[in-house]
Amino acid sequence: MNAPTDILTTIGMTAATALSLGACGVAVKRVCCSAGWERTVERVLVILVTLMTAGVFVYRMAAVHQQWAPLQSHVDGLALLGAMLGVVMVYVQWTKRLPGLDLFALPALALVTLWGVCASWWTLRWFEVDSIWQTAHLLSVFTGTLCVTVAAAAGALWLYVDRQLRAKDHAPERLARLGRLADLESVEQAITWSASAGFVLLTLALATGTIVVTGGDNALGSGWWYSPKVVLAGVVWAIFALVMHVRFVPTFRGRRAAVLAIVGFVLLIAVLGIAQALPDAKAATGKLEVVPDPGRPQAAELICT
Repeated sequence: MNAPTDILTTIGMTAATALSLGACGVAVKRVCCSAGWERTVERVLVILVTLMTAGVFVYRMAAVHQQWAPLQSHVDGLALLGAMLGVVMVYVQWTKRLPGLDLFALPALALVTLWGVCASWWTLRWFEVDSIWQTAHLLSVFTGTLCVTVAAAAGALWLYVDRQLRAKDHAPERLARLGRLADLESVEQAITWSASAGFVLLTLALATGTIVVTGGDNALGSGWWYSPKVVLAGVVWAIFALVMHVRFVPTFRGRRAAVLAIVGFVLLIAVLGIAQALPDAKAATGKLEVVPDPGRPQAAELICT
C-alpha cells in the first residue's frame, strides 16, 4: 500500500467520510422514527463535515500548493464539492425546505468524501492549470456536479415518496413517515431547478473544455471528440437538457424526470472516473518527465481536464 501524499489531507477526508456516514444513519433513523435529538445531531454532523472539507480545501491551497490558486489536483475538487454539498444540506435543514432530501444527498456526500480519501492516497492526480480557460472548466465541472448531485438526490426522494403513496398498506407508521417528507410537487420543482442550473454549468464546462483540448496537447489525444469521456459528457448534457424542459413536456414529468436525473448523475460520475483514469498526453507520447515542485511531492506531472 502506498503512503499518503499528504497525511493531513487523508486524515481530514477520512474524518469527513466517517461523519458523513454517521449523518446518513441518523437521517434514516429520523425518517423512520422521528425524535427530537436526531435532527439536532444530524445538523451538527453535517456542519462538521462542511467545515472539515472546507478546511481541507483551504489547507491544500495554503500549505500543500503554497499558492492561493484553487483546484490544483483532483482531491482539491472533491474537497470543494464536499464543502458545497454540505452547505446545501445545512441550508435545506435550517430552512426546512424539501424535508427528506438529506436522506439521499448525505450518501452522495459520503461518496464524495470517500473518493477524496482514495484521491489523496492511491490515485492522486495533478491538474495542469495554466490558463483562465482551464480554471473556468474545472470550476464549472465541480459546481455542475453539485447541481447534478442535488437533482439526483431529489429524483431519488421523488421515487421514494411516490412509492410510499402508491403502497396499499396505509399503516400509521407509513403515514407518519410521509409526513416527514416533502410533497411530490415541491420535489419535482427541485429536480427541474437543480437540473437547469446543472445544464448551464455543464454547458460552460463543455465549451471551456473544448477550448482547452483544442488549444494544445491534452490527455485525450487527436481523437478527443469521440473519446469515452467526451461521448459520456455529451450524453449527460443531453439528459439534463431534457430534464430542464420537463415542465413544458408532460410526458417527461414525474417518474421519468426523476429517473433521468439519477441516470445523469451516474453517467457524470463515470465521466469523472474516466477523466481520473486517463493518462496524459505526455505519458502517451513517452515524454513524461519528473518535475520537482516545492509546493507538492516530487512526482510526474499529470493532466486531468
